[in-house]
Amino acid sequence: MKRDLCRILDERINPFMSELGFKFRKSKQDYRRSSGEAIQVVTIDVLAYLSRSYRIASHCALTFPRLVDACFEHHAYGQAQGRSDFQIVNLNCDEIYRSDISANLYLSADDTSAIHNLKIGIQEDVLPFLDRYSDLSTLIQNLDDPNWRNWITSDPLARATVRLTYHALEHDRPAFDTAVDDLRKYLDTPRGAVHAEVMEALVSGLSDAHLSKAQQGVDLNT
Repeated sequence: MKRDLCRILDERINPFMSELGFKFRKSKQDYRRSSGEAIQVVTIDVLAYLSRSYRIASHCALTFPRLVDACFEHHAYGQAQGRSDFQIVNLNCDEIYRSDISANLYLSADDTSAIHNLKIGIQEDVLPFLDRYSDLSTLIQNLDDPNWRNWITSDPLARATVRLTYHALEHDRPAFDTAVDDLRKYLDTPRGAVHAEVMEALVSGLSDAHLSKAQQGVDLNT
């Protein structure tokens, strides 16, 4: 049953996503398109529940090649994923869909209204969100906001990776140090401690590569 529903979903969604400028990657089962500095990614699947009901699940992500190139050599998690799949910010689309969309994504062979709802949710909710935060300055402004209620992601490692890398590339030591202080507050928690080695290596690598030399007057463009 799930296989048939996935086939129906693909037949309906692939042309729709193509019209929106997304290219389907069969190897990763995702849709990708470029927007400014960002690469936008949407992943769509069918989840099966014990009740024999099926629901469309979707995730979206943003990655910025300029940030990835800068932090990749210092980021063990990124290396484990691979450069082309190192997604900077990853969200469940249910966090973005309006409530009436997220509540009506249950799919069956004789009722495909969920696919219609999915198209509305992607076009009217997800894509405006991705377009807004594909502007890197807008994303940084959001993640630098001291009020955690405003952040677009609750993932402290994703937030730290973006902030650290961006501010290192901008040679902004005060903003970088603020991001480090915020990160270390999380690393001092039991949940954060398991990530300390990886994230401290990122801090050290970015600082050495982009901030220490700048402080010494080295021309980083040569």
